Formats: sequence, structure tokens, C-alpha cells
Amino acid sequence: MAAVGTVSATSSALCSTVSATSKLLGGGITMTNGGGSRGAVFESVPLPNAGPSGTPGTDGTPTGWQGRATNFVSGAGAITIQAYAICSLP
Repeated sequence: MAAVGTVSATSSALCSTVSATSKLLGGGITMTNGGGSRGAVFESVPLPNAGPSGTPGTDGTPTGWQGRATNFVSGAGAITIQAYAICSLP
């Protein structure tokens, strides 16, 4: 059970998993409430602008997406999040 105000771990998705030349087109975060817990996505941003887990492309463009959620109703379950990146094909 997570206390109210608990911030989830960061979830990231990188375009490098598609190919070395893929470019980020967009992205987002999905969140699932578990048990009685309820949360909300509060950060959904391109990498590297969001933090240290991504590295900028050689031309300075973002290379992935990341986000986090916060718990606003405490319950028996956990909140889970998953980042996704929409990437160009090589």
C-alpha cells in the first residue's frame, strides 16, 4: 500500500530499441490503478528534457519518452505506469 503523495518510479521508453537512426515522433504514459489505490499521471515528457536516463541524439533531439504518476488515494493495490515512445522507422 502506497501512502498518498507517493511518486511512482520513472518509466522510460527509448527509440534506440527500434534502430540507431529512429527519431522520436511523440509518446505518452499509461497508468493502471490497483486495488483501492488511485493515481494520476503528473509528468509525461520527452527525453532528455525529463532527466538523466536518456541521452540526446547527435543533433540534440530527444530520443525517448518518460513519465511518473502520483498516488492520491491510498489502497491495497499499487499504481503501475508504462511509458511508450512513437518512433520513426529507419
